[in-house]
Amino acid sequence: MALLEVTDLVKKFPIRKGFFNRVAGHVHAVNGVSLSIEPGEKLGLVGESGCGKSTLGKTIVRLWDPTSGSIQFDDKELADLTMGEMKPHRSDLQIIFQDPYGSLNPKMTIYDILREPLELHGLAAKGRDALRKQIGDLLETCGLPAGAIDKYPHEFSGGQRQRIGVARAVATNPKLIVADEPVSALDVSVQAQILNLLDDLRDDKNVAFLFISHDLKVVHHFCDRIMVMYLGSIVESFPSDNLYEDAKHPYTKALLSAIPPDDPFQKVERQLLEGDVPSPINLPSGCCFHTRCPFASEECKKEVPQLKAVSDVQQVACHFVNEDGSFTPPEQ
Repeated sequence: MALLEVTDLVKKFPIRKGFFNRVAGHVHAVNGVSLSIEPGEKLGLVGESGCGKSTLGKTIVRLWDPTSGSIQFDDKELADLTMGEMKPHRSDLQIIFQDPYGSLNPKMTIYDILREPLELHGLAAKGRDALRKQIGDLLETCGLPAGAIDKYPHEFSGGQRQRIGVARAVATNPKLIVADEPVSALDVSVQAQILNLLDDLRDDKNVAFLFISHDLKVVHHFCDRIMVMYLGSIVESFPSDNLYEDAKHPYTKALLSAIPPDDPFQKVERQLLEGDVPSPINLPSGCCFHTRCPFASEECKKEVPQLKAVSDVQQVACHFVNEDGSFTPPEQ
C-alpha cells in the first residue's frame, strides 16, 4: 500500500484587482497532478524554475490548501482538513526548505529551533538536561557537534544550516519528508554530504522522500524514481535508472541535453528550446508544451495529451509516443 497517494491535485492562486479586490484571474500552479510514494521510496520531481514543483510539495504537506483533488497519506485523506485537524499528522509529514538562510529564525538558538517541534508533538524528553541530550544526539545524527546546541544560525555555514533544517525535519520521526531543493544553494562537496545524510536517514528510519530539484544529475543519483513536471503538469515518469536510455518526452530530452558532460571535450548534441515557459496565468490550449516543442502539430494545439503507460514502469504524456514506447514525430 502506498504511503502517499495524490490524485488530480489542483492548486490555483487568485489574482485580485480593483477597488473591490475582485478575482480577475488565477495562477494555475498545479494542474491535475497524480503521484504515489511507497514507504521508504525516494521520488524525484524535476523541471524548470516556475513549473510548480515547490507549490506541489507545499500543497501536499498542507502549507497551502489545495483547490481540488485528493491527498491520501497513510490511508487518511488530508485535502479537506483544517489547519487544526492537520496537527496530529504534522509529525509524520515534514518538509526541508530550499533556503538554509531564510528558513531558520535568526533570533532562536539551535536548542530552541529543535525543541519547538519536539514539544509541539509531545516528543520532548522530560527535564531540561534530558531534552538537551535528546537535541544533542539529534545534531550528531545529522553531522553536527552536540556542543553547537546554544549557537545561533548566523554562526553556521550554509551546509551546516541545511543540516539543522534536516535535523528539524527528522526530529519528529516522520514517515515522509518533502525535500524542496535541499542542496541547490550549496557547493558540490557539501551537496554530496547532505545527500549522503538523507540516504543514511532513509536506511536507518525508512523515511520516504519527495525530492524536488531542477538538477537531473542530483535526482538521478539520489532517487529511485523520477517524475518530470512542466507548467504544473506531469509529462513523464520512469525509474531513475532509465533516465538516460529511455526518456521519451521531448521536454525530458531537452533537459537531458542541457546537462554538462563530465568530459569537457565530449561533443553533446543540444536540443535547445525556443522561448520561455508560458505564463501560468494564461495556459496554452492543448498540450502545455506545444509552444516550445519542435514537433508540435495542430493536434498538440487543440488536444491535451493524457499520461499513458508505455511500459510497466514508465508513463508519458505526448501525442507522438506510441504504446510500445516508440516516438513517431509528425511530418513537418
